[in-house]
Amino acid sequence: MRIDDPNRPNDLTPVAGSSSVQPAPRAANSGTIQIAPDRADLSSVAGRLSEMLQPNAARSQQVCQLRDAVASDTYQVDAAAVSHRLVEKALSAKPRQS
Repeated sequence: MRIDDPNRPNDLTPVAGSSSVQPAPRAANSGTIQIAPDRADLSSVAGRLSEMLQPNAARSQQVCQLRDAVASDTYQVDAAAVSHRLVEKALSAKPRQS
């Protein structure tokens, strides 16, 4: 049994050499809907992620210095700087919507 549904989208077939799906060719003026293939551009995201994963010599040196200071019990926290920064962040934060 075959049911012809005029609201059903056209059959889609893959185009040779392409990973996208495009509408099958139809006769002109057949009342078909043109469907554009989906597309995702990941190159900028991949580039930023690659940069973030690259070793940063200055950051690595700072981490080593902090680790050594904590291990030798010589690390000093500037309480005033921390409290000022906390208040600054709290005042500049957008209020939460409930």
